[in-house]
Amino acid sequence: MVEDSQSIDTPDAISRKLFVFRIAAAIFVAATFLLGLPFAGHGVIDWQEMGGKVVTGTLLVALVSFVHAAASASVADAALLFCMTFIISWAAEAIGVQSGGPFGCTYDYHESLGPFLPGMVPVMIPVAWYVLLRMPLI
Repeated sequence: MVEDSQSIDTPDAISRKLFVFRIAAAIFVAATFLLGLPFAGHGVIDWQEMGGKVVTGTLLVALVSFVHAAASASVADAALLFCMTFIISWAAEAIGVQSGGPFGCTYDYHESLGPFLPGMVPVMIPVAWYVLLRMPLI
C-alpha cells in the first residue's frame, strides 16, 4: 500500500517547532524591549519621540503572542482570548481614566499612543494588556 506523500507532524516535531518559536519570540521581545532603553533614566520621557516606538513594539509583540496562541491552540481560541482581554481591559482602563476606579488615581494617556477608544483609552492599551496576559504563556 502506498502512503500519502504528505507527512503528519508527530507530537515531538510539534513540540520542537513550538520550542523554536518560543526562543524566537523571546529574542524578539528582548529586542523590542531594548528599543526603549535609550529613553530609560532620562527623567522625562519625550512621548512625541517615543510614542511610535511604543506602538510599533506593542503591535509586533502582540502579533507574535497571537501567532503563538494560534499555533498552541487554535485561531478561534486565540481570537477569543484577544477579544475577551481587549474588552475587559478597555472597560477597566476607561473606568480608571474617568474615575480612578480600579487603579487608585485618575490618569490620562498621551495622544502619541495612537487613536483613542471611547473613555479616552488608546487602542494600544488593551493590546498591551493582551501582551501582558500572553507573555507568561509563551
